[in-house]
Amino acid sequence: MNKGHKRMSFLREAMGGEKITFGGNYETRWAASEKKAVKVIINHHGKIVKALEDLSMDTSFRPEVRQTAVGLVKQLSNKNVMLIFYFFYDVLDVFETSSLQFQKRYGLLVDQCKNIEDMTSSLRKIGSLCGGHYVSEFLKSCTCGADKCNNLLTYEKTEEVVCNGVTLIKQGRHSQIPDLSDVAHQLTSKLLEELNSYIPQSSVESFDVLNPFNWPKDTYPFDGQLQFRESDLKASYNAVYMEEDPYELSVGSEELVEDWRSMLRKITTDSKWCKMIASKDILVFWEHYLGTNLIPEKLKDLIRNILAIPVGSADVERAFSILTHIRDSRRSQLTAEHIEDALRIRMNGPSPDEFNSIKYATSWVNSGKMRSDDPNRVQPKRQRILNEKGEEIAEMEFKYMGGSALF
Repeated sequence: MNKGHKRMSFLREAMGGEKITFGGNYETRWAASEKKAVKVIINHHGKIVKALEDLSMDTSFRPEVRQTAVGLVKQLSNKNVMLIFYFFYDVLDVFETSSLQFQKRYGLLVDQCKNIEDMTSSLRKIGSLCGGHYVSEFLKSCTCGADKCNNLLTYEKTEEVVCNGVTLIKQGRHSQIPDLSDVAHQLTSKLLEELNSYIPQSSVESFDVLNPFNWPKDTYPFDGQLQFRESDLKASYNAVYMEEDPYELSVGSEELVEDWRSMLRKITTDSKWCKMIASKDILVFWEHYLGTNLIPEKLKDLIRNILAIPVGSADVERAFSILTHIRDSRRSQLTAEHIEDALRIRMNGPSPDEFNSIKYATSWVNSGKMRSDDPNRVQPKRQRILNEKGEEIAEMEFKYMGGSALF
């Protein structure tokens, strides 16, 4: 057993068999995974500190290993470190919620505007209040002297704090870990700045023009005004056809605006308008109206292109995951066309209980193709073996298979 495995075993034994992954062995990928990693440290903080203390005093380990354990105990016993752990747990909780919204099946860029707004407002609130739910619960669980800390001011002023049996201290005035009250706003501001570089909110807002559930509920013209978010429509058009404008509508043309007004007028007075709005599903809404003549063709192309913009890589990775189930070692000869068909059906097709197989089976048979149980479809198993491998070997194999439940 190498030293790394020895340390791992020692820690797990000291923690009473708790199955926890430490350090670089914890693989993080999505916000939910990172949140889980922080949660492991938070939930087992006392046991981790105790295990590291025991390791630091065990002379069977090399001095540098024991010194590293001492340093880790010092860090995990710093009350500012633990408070920042809980602060980031609050931040990751917001990221997890938004991340799952981005990754959800059929996540569209059109309906992500509110998700981004909720995420940014939640982060600002956490920054201004120096934490959220988990920081608040942590402060309530800590003891500052004889009483519970309950608030951030009391926690930061108290030199020694007890939490889950572990004494947390500030570790001197020259500690490199600042108070949360000094850095919370700065940290969330940096995060928001980074997020805005990936997802500029101004560029996402224009696509929300195609979210019918954010339109006024009455018929067009809304409030007697002909103009309705036409600047957003033009911005979306320019974003989609940035490199090539097939219809030449973006420069000085009123055709796009006229098509937009015509569509709004016809859709909001359509007999199925209320039913489609009640569906609360953007794809159901546009799938219906894109199949009608209520939308001009050029505008239909723009809407289809916007709906096709991926909001993230989750769908692509989901497709690769499904591909491994479709194209395995037993189906390695599938053509690219068949693989694409199978992926489309698996990802977008109806669920098995909604699929009417009789209809397609009847169509298959009526077209002159063989049934799967047609006696003339293949030679009998015995005859096929005899033809392929010779009389003597085939007889032995056939006798073996004859006694098997599979045959």
